[in-house]
Amino acid sequence: HMQMKGSELLFLCAALGYEGGEVQFFDRWGARRPVASYKCAAGCGIAFCGCHKNIHAVTGVKRGFRLVLLIWTRPPGVRVPEG
Repeated sequence: HMQMKGSELLFLCAALGYEGGEVQFFDRWGARRPVASYKCAAGCGIAFCGCHKNIHAVTGVKRGFRLVLLIWTRPPGVRVPEG
């Protein structure tokens, strides 16, 4: 059984408080159009496998203020490189 790393985003600002800042997912590298796009309400979030199968990007914030809590997780026993 394969253990995956995870990525979680918790949106901390109201979606109406900023323009842009959508989290987009693509079906392949180099794709121009996302297959899904998310801009969640404050207190809501998204979680996804942080593997190579979830190609994602965030659009630029054009107006306002965007604040998210980004959490990365890893399976037990995975060595963290020295920084």
